[in-house]
Amino acid sequence: SICIGSSPNNLNIIGSGNPAVQNRLITIRDTTSVEALKLKLSSCRRIAIIGNGGISLELAYRISNCEKIWIVRDEFIGHPFLDSAASKFVIDSLHRDDMHNERQGGQIQFISPDSNRLNTYGPALGPYWLQKQDLKGVHHPEEELQIIYQSTVEQVVARENHEWPLCLVLSNGQNIECDFLVSAIGVSPNTIDTYGDKLETSDGGIIIDEQMRTSLCDVYAAGDVVSCKNWSTNSLWFQMRLWTQARQMGYYCGRCIASHLTKADPSIYFNFDCFTHCTNFFGRKIVLLGLYNLQKQQNNQTRDLEIQARVKADQDYVKLVIQDDRVIGAILVGDSGLEETIENLIHDQTDIGPIKHQLLDETVDIDEYFD
Repeated sequence: SICIGSSPNNLNIIGSGNPAVQNRLITIRDTTSVEALKLKLSSCRRIAIIGNGGISLELAYRISNCEKIWIVRDEFIGHPFLDSAASKFVIDSLHRDDMHNERQGGQIQFISPDSNRLNTYGPALGPYWLQKQDLKGVHHPEEELQIIYQSTVEQVVARENHEWPLCLVLSNGQNIECDFLVSAIGVSPNTIDTYGDKLETSDGGIIIDEQMRTSLCDVYAAGDVVSCKNWSTNSLWFQMRLWTQARQMGYYCGRCIASHLTKADPSIYFNFDCFTHCTNFFGRKIVLLGLYNLQKQQNNQTRDLEIQARVKADQDYVKLVIQDDRVIGAILVGDSGLEETIENLIHDQTDIGPIKHQLLDETVDIDEYFD
């Protein structure tokens, strides 16, 4: 089975190849790069962050004791995971004093990267990669986060003997001065030369069927390296190259191989019917279910779609995506207590027609209604 994962997308802009820039540019993807970031933060007063995915969201919140400038190309933060309303709810949590207590991570031992590992990638970052990290810069009396929306970095300039070693030129005309630059701009599937061009691929990933088989006989693949474009379009699951998905695929791939060797049907182990992802952004629990942002929905499929949302200040944000009186996706931020119930509604494709307009009404006990 081919399980060679993915590699971080490198920042490819004017000046990024300069050795002086490379010394102050950290590309985050694995445990080794996080160790390097921690070491550099010990002398950091101001850091710039590029990217708008899960890693960028975590870094923008967890890095402390220095100024942070976060550059995102979208209209709101967390675009791959959130909608604009959920993003605003998460940002507003920054201004609540009670959230700051959750920032502190435990101390960990720093391990200097072995020289033999410098040209390879370490273990991928799992879902709890920052739980025990303590990412602190030089003490800054006015620690702050500045977010620059709808902008990209077009050029980076290294400046010797200057107060600020790096200067970033943005697409909006701004110049940003900083000590270090962190890049977390996604990943691309790794390539394998063993089979030449015999493996069928799409968007860089090896195409697999729903039993993890590639286009070559007896060759399987799983994780970030694959493309699931040939999987059922009716499913409420979609590929998002997450650590949790890769782990789930690896387990299922092993089951498929074992089943095929014994002439058994591995479909009983298939559990990719509904997308589920649970994480934390800015100290808030985030649960994503199904087609929460209308993924896989073509123009001709959106006619019967409804969106319902509820916002409870300081507590939770809940959004439901409903199609033909059935919940097909949801975003839950904070402590709503509805995660299990809504997941069951999506899995079972329960007809919620009689109660759909009261589904998020606090006076209605939907747990009891659908029991």
